[in-house]
Order: sequence, then structure tokens, then C-alpha cells
Amino acid sequence: MKLSLQQHDHFAQARCMGVFADVHRNRGDCERAFPRYESALNLMSDIGDRYGQIIVLAGMTKALIHMKQPEKAIDFCNKAMEVATSIGNKMCMLRSNWTLHTLYRAIGDMTSSQQHACKFDQYLQEMELYCGVCHEVMGNRENSLNSLTCFHIFHSRCVENSTFKTRGCPNCKKTSHLSSPVPV
Repeated sequence: MKLSLQQHDHFAQARCMGVFADVHRNRGDCERAFPRYESALNLMSDIGDRYGQIIVLAGMTKALIHMKQPEKAIDFCNKAMEVATSIGNKMCMLRSNWTLHTLYRAIGDMTSSQQHACKFDQYLQEMELYCGVCHEVMGNRENSLNSLTCFHIFHSRCVENSTFKTRGCPNCKKTSHLSSPVPV
């Protein structure tokens, strides 16, 4: 952070502020996290980093959920959805819809919850985010994923337990090697 301030690197400064906010939120100190998120969001808006804005707005949503403020969390999640839609980032739209689904369900708005669950399913089908081994959806809960050299993606647990090493990729049947697992 100090170096980004000295070099007047607003992009790095904004990302650092977002990371600092995430650290505070992960430690359960959302009251300290929120002003850092706001600073990061302002910097990212100033420099036009729309993907960074989505990340920060998602962090702010998580902080508000932790602070038991679901209505405000819905507002920030909707803002993240707007930015994600404006840049066409379907993965962020997918995550925002899932978050909105759970938030609306938590406050008892089953109609809105169902609408966002349907949008979530729509994006999953469009993006074909299903594990080729177990055929379960990827991305709706914490998972570790592996991609093969053929670029097909699977749950790490499925890759470890499957016989793909001798038979090849379950999707394309090519002999492939594993990459490092990626948490999602």
C-alpha cells in the first residue's frame, strides 16, 4: 500500500484497500472493513475499474450479511449485479444471483428468491458449469476445482476419486494432466 501511494498507482492502491477490507471482514471486524471497502470502491470508480467495483461490492455485501443487515446487503448485491451486467461478466452475475436468492429467502421474500434462483440456473446452463465426473453444479458452494490440460474443469474431489488418469478426460477422452487446484 505504501509503495502504491508513493508511486501514485491508484489501481494498486484500490486493490490494496479492497484486500485490507477483506482481511478485516474475514476476521469478523466488519465495522473496520466497511470504510475500507468504501474507499476502495471510490478509487475503483474514479479509475474505471469495473471488475474491481464488482469485487468490492460483493465484499460489502458479505460484510452487511455478517452485520445482519440483509436489506442493505441486497442493495449492494444489486449494484454488483448492475456492474457485472454492464460488462457482461456472467460468472459475477451468477454469484450475485445466488447471493440475492439466499438473501431474499432469508427475509421471507420467496417470489424474489425464486426469480434469482431461476436466473442462477439459467446462467449455469448457459455457462455449462457442471462437473464432468459427478455431474453436480460447480460454483454454488465452496469447492476446489482442477482443470486439465484440455481445459475441462472438475471438482478436485472427483478428480482424486476417478479413474480419468487411465481413461483420459471424461468429457473429451484426451490424455490430460492436472493443473493446481483452484478454490471457488
